[in-house]
Amino acid sequence: MADLCVSGSMDNATNLIEVTEFGVCLNVNKDSLSPKRNEGYYCQDMDINRAIVATALSVFADSGDSVFSPVKCIDVIGSTGVAGLLWKKHLGEKVDVHINDAHETSHEIISQNSRNNNLDVNVHKKDPCILLHEMPFSFVYLDCHTDAAFFLDSLMRNVAKQGLVAISTKDDGALYGRTPEIALRNYGGTITRTFYSKELAARLIIAGMVRSAAIHNKGLQVLCVLSVKSTITIILRILKGPAQANACLTKIKSLVHCSMCEDRAFYPCSIYPVQNPEKLLSCKCVVNTPGKVIVNLGPVWAGQLFNMNFISEMMHHLKKFPWMNKIKETMEAILIESRCPKLRGETTVDKSIPSIQESLPLIQDKEPPCKKKKKEDAQSNNSEEPCFYFNLHKHCPKGPKMVKASNVVLSLQKAGFRASRTHFDPLAVRTNATLAELINVIAHTPK
Repeated sequence: MADLCVSGSMDNATNLIEVTEFGVCLNVNKDSLSPKRNEGYYCQDMDINRAIVATALSVFADSGDSVFSPVKCIDVIGSTGVAGLLWKKHLGEKVDVHINDAHETSHEIISQNSRNNNLDVNVHKKDPCILLHEMPFSFVYLDCHTDAAFFLDSLMRNVAKQGLVAISTKDDGALYGRTPEIALRNYGGTITRTFYSKELAARLIIAGMVRSAAIHNKGLQVLCVLSVKSTITIILRILKGPAQANACLTKIKSLVHCSMCEDRAFYPCSIYPVQNPEKLLSCKCVVNTPGKVIVNLGPVWAGQLFNMNFISEMMHHLKKFPWMNKIKETMEAILIESRCPKLRGETTVDKSIPSIQESLPLIQDKEPPCKKKKKEDAQSNNSEEPCFYFNLHKHCPKGPKMVKASNVVLSLQKAGFRASRTHFDPLAVRTNATLAELINVIAHTPK
């Protein structure tokens, strides 16, 4: 966490306080230390997000994918300039840093902070959308205090080929089901309150970004998604060309969701309507519960949220930065989540779990063994992590003792499924098992 010490004031109107974050000394608005919108806003809790964005920039700078040398990068809404100053201090001549903020007070604070740290950066005072239209960049970081939808079109229009885009959105009421009409207006999708709302929010934002990029004949590759408290950070690579845009659009799908047990499944990619969509779910709530329990959510992003190779490179680059101890545990959790592994050598359902094969609704048992083996091999070689996670408080049997998430993960892996913990929710597991299969595994998991 950043170290705080009281400092003087820049003028009579703005009281400044000195903050140190990973070796960068900052003067920030004293009032901005509380969660409220004002000039010179600084959020101490987002130091993890800024550190991960800086690590991603380091990987990108060493990859040679940038069309500009040094890498031309910008912090679009600088506030105090902390993100851009971190880049310049720790990456040096590899990056050409631009920091922008449209407010006069923030512009003065950024200029003063760059002088105090003896860092040569370009400081702008323009509307973020206008600046993104005027100048191309290879790396764009957008730290939004609220919703990011307002900036998406400008962001996608002028970013360079193979460039990276990082977006952090904080306290966006549209993303967690509190105001679904705002989510529909801003991001073009319908959501509701769920136990997996953080991942649903990230997929909703990515779907909005894909549509904005497709207008400009660009596609996206999602590299990493981070959720810390109420903040979501998304890092993507820009892929130019209409073919890339079309391929990404096919990964935006609607979701069928059971409001009783929170089972869910993506609709198939087809122009034809799905008859009886409840058959896509493994639950029987439609039969056992009166009334309408199935709702349609989205459309949201149905592709991967993590690129395992990129995250592995980020882990290697962590060693040279002062924030390694701060974010190492989080990055390791994300890396394991991106793999979502099976136990090595396990290709069939474990016979040690009593009667698990009889109770699991496996339709493929009717097929010949060779086809089943081929399907299992294809699933084990699939590099994309399973979509969404299951909260154990929601799905575990009620009792005085709660089953441990680590034990559930191990039981799922022994049963032949991919499974891991998730950084989105400490009480949840990510797995390719259906809800019915998960509940049966939990029933035979030791507490």
